[in-house]
Amino acid sequence: MFMRKKIFILWMAAFFCTDISSQKDSVVGVASYYANSFHGRKTASGERYDKDGYTCAHLKYGFGTKLRIKHLGTGKEVIVKVTDRGPYSKRFTVDLSYAAAKDLGIVKAGHAKVAIFPYDENMEHQKPSAEIPSFLGFRMSNSALPHYAYKDTMRIEPILLPITTVAKGRK
Repeated sequence: MFMRKKIFILWMAAFFCTDISSQKDSVVGVASYYANSFHGRKTASGERYDKDGYTCAHLKYGFGTKLRIKHLGTGKEVIVKVTDRGPYSKRFTVDLSYAAAKDLGIVKAGHAKVAIFPYDENMEHQKPSAEIPSFLGFRMSNSALPHYAYKDTMRIEPILLPITTVAKGRK
């Protein structure tokens, strides 16, 4: 029991001492957005959520960190500021404000596959080194790949495997 507590404390110390905001690489995940019922409520940072502002919730980036969110299906981009913690679902990576989701074009679908880049105003004139290509560009540059390699590049859906049945009496 004592050993578990010791390991947990060491893990927590390592987790909170790492500086994720200094990463320069992109993170690919799924974005969702806040419901309108959260408008005006306090966020984890103490600010009030404004559905018309460009804010987001992320579990690891620090409050006030600016992120560039790129919709991988359409190539649209927005700059948002981290003001809240979440999402607390393993399915989603970031929760966007309504205005940011509307600009990205994910309001109707409710979610979309995105790339998340830390944003620095001083480096605005330079493109990041790790650009994610659009779906069509990816497909054209990788035309030798089989068709099932593109299964999860546009839509988020489970890949269903065929169900195998074993006849009774056989083992």
